[in-house]
Amino acid sequence: MNEKEEAEILATIKSCPFCGSTRERLNINLIGEIYVECSLDGCLAYGPTGSSMKDAVDKWNRRA
Repeated sequence: MNEKEEAEILATIKSCPFCGSTRERLNINLIGEIYVECSLDGCLAYGPTGSSMKDAVDKWNRRA
């Protein structure tokens, strides 16, 4: 995946379904699964893990 594709995927992340923040970021856990998390202090919600960046963002967006 190139930088342009990554930027396009990141641009599709919806706001946090719990607090409404738009401060989401992608993270990777210790076993290599990717997930979206809200980085707003006091919220820190996180979505289901995905096998790819697109998969994780799609799963997060279905929750919103």
